[in-house]
Amino acid sequence: MTVEQAELVRLLARIHAGLADMSGLLAEEASSLQSRDTAAIQSVTARKQALADDINHLTGRQKHLLESMGFSADRPGMECFLSQINDESGQQLWQELIAMTVECKHRNEVNGAYLALLARYVESALDVIMGSPSQGETYDPKGSRRRGSASRRSFTV
Repeated sequence: MTVEQAELVRLLARIHAGLADMSGLLAEEASSLQSRDTAAIQSVTARKQALADDINHLTGRQKHLLESMGFSADRPGMECFLSQINDESGQQLWQELIAMTVECKHRNEVNGAYLALLARYVESALDVIMGSPSQGETYDPKGSRRRGSASRRSFTV
């Protein structure tokens, strides 16, 4: 294995470790959101951003190395590289990395949805505090929230 090839496999291990850390931070964020601990949410957000920056830097280096060895800087390029060097542990690491990426994306989306829900509750509470008249909420056919508009259908019983 060449020096560049070995460096690329080491980068995969570092990205894998970063995603494991990110998964833990996303779980911590979910817990902080559920307990509505703003100090913890801010702390996790800062650590999550720093870790995302580190992972982005590592993946940038990974793409550069792939291209310098003549591979495309994408998933097929990485898979081609791993099959050419015939490194089973690298291939397993890559598969785990893909699974962890999917898991982190899902956790982040769930946390984002929960955060949006909390923001709606805060908005509603502020409307009450500020004395804004309640205009009622309805939903359009796509499920999007509409404020202050009446339904287009009338029903009779």
